[in-house]
Amino acid sequence: FLPKAKSTTMNPAIRAGRNGRRILHGQNHLCDFTRRRPAVPAHPPKLRALRSFSSKTPQDDTGENNDVADDSRNPAAHLPFPWYHVPHGRLFRLDDNNDLSGLPQTARARFIRKTLAARELGVPWYQIFLTGSWERDLAQNFTWAFRRATAALLSKTFRVPIDLIDIDDDGFGSVSIDTTTTKKTTGDEDEASEEMSEEDMEETNTLVQAMLEENLLALYQNLDPTKVRIKFKMQPMSCRFESSLVIPMFTRQQVKENPSLRGAYQKIEAEFVDSGSVQKVREMAEKLHKQAGSTGERALIAEVSIDCMESLQVYDAASGDLIQDGSFAVPGDGGEGCNEGETNEQQKMQPVQHLVRMEMVTSRSAEPGGRYLGSWQIIDCDDFLEGNVWH
Repeated sequence: FLPKAKSTTMNPAIRAGRNGRRILHGQNHLCDFTRRRPAVPAHPPKLRALRSFSSKTPQDDTGENNDVADDSRNPAAHLPFPWYHVPHGRLFRLDDNNDLSGLPQTARARFIRKTLAARELGVPWYQIFLTGSWERDLAQNFTWAFRRATAALLSKTFRVPIDLIDIDDDGFGSVSIDTTTTKKTTGDEDEASEEMSEEDMEETNTLVQAMLEENLLALYQNLDPTKVRIKFKMQPMSCRFESSLVIPMFTRQQVKENPSLRGAYQKIEAEFVDSGSVQKVREMAEKLHKQAGSTGERALIAEVSIDCMESLQVYDAASGDLIQDGSFAVPGDGGEGCNEGETNEQQKMQPVQHLVRMEMVTSRSAEPGGRYLGSWQIIDCDDFLEGNVWH
């Protein structure tokens, strides 16, 4: 989220935050990186309805480009507040080990892709093969970025100062907002009555645009805060590295400037699978190199799953009717059905898993074999944009 770093050996942590402070939670032991979520016997209906995306590239059979944020093909765009909130749910493709690379999904192939990504970040070999600490650091920093980006998005959308939403306490912190009452958050009454100044709004807009890719941000552009009220809490509890991928020769920006490059990387792999012709693949690769030019830039994509305790209710501002609720608890039940010792609000907090997909551009450095690291940006969350694939 900040200007490119000029170190080729620095820890692959996210450089983000106000005043350029570098965030690293390398010593945080709240993450459980070995535990895997038990298999869910049956995916909830809402999960099945919202997550039944294909993993194809953002091109249809005619080869024409499609906008990945197109309302007609994106169910997220039709939600009052585009947010994936299905307790105990897990994306199908994680169970299928599908990283949307368009490449073979064998354990060996995925390990090679992960190793190449680690080396692109300047990770020493011993950390790749022995400690795996770079995966933990990356997962923890992605979790921090996800929380910060969520708070910034809520701040921008509902015009509440981000400092009243983003709670940077022990562990991974939390996010909390409530616009259903005159108080905008659960914070101090005097603080909760504060309105966003123009300076705060400008700073938040800058932060949101830096942290969220424009297609993802577009899902929230038409949300009118005067028509909906939201009650939302999220507390990240644990995280784990899922996958990574290095795209050589070209980047997302080059695809925007030259749409004919869209899907070119996956087309090469598809050709090899279909024909097995090394000569044909070489010709396609050379053509891609000529189209993209020799910029020396590469794209690095990584995914992390984040387990949160979360509650979400969205209400119609005029009628007060509940129009979006992903939790199992029934809002306004007066506490009925709560476990002993739990309040109604605590009962609504449910375990939710989010999949965060981030992207960075790297470029040549002056040192032989070295790379300048760019800034991470969230390009998709929970496959609302089918991975926001461009390669």
